[in-house]
Amino acid sequence: MRAAYQHIFRCVILEWRRFTSFMQAQDALREKMPFKGRDVLVSRPCIYVLADESGQKVLRINQSQDFWEEYSGGRRYMVEAAMSGSGKCIFIAEAPWDKREREEIERLLIWCGFQPTRTDRDT
Repeated sequence: MRAAYQHIFRCVILEWRRFTSFMQAQDALREKMPFKGRDVLVSRPCIYVLADESGQKVLRINQSQDFWEEYSGGRRYMVEAAMSGSGKCIFIAEAPWDKREREEIERLLIWCGFQPTRTDRDT
């Protein structure tokens, strides 16, 4: 008997938020969590999209377990400087903790030619 590979999809709703500042986008994903009697900052996993100022031309789609750590130190300032005055924006959405699931969402967004739309939550 042969086993068939089966995809099991669950509904994942991505709530996109638009930012013109890379550092503000990073900060939006952080929250304080109690840990051993003190509060620590934790970054939630996400899917992010770098787009032109209209939000229609996608320049990059990626997923991250820790968006803060991925672009820590000088790299976050470099990206912020590159975006400053360029009109580019970044869309972020909280995503599942499971890396394989985030990667599947990332591939699906790329495959279907995802274009974020401007939301009423611009910051």
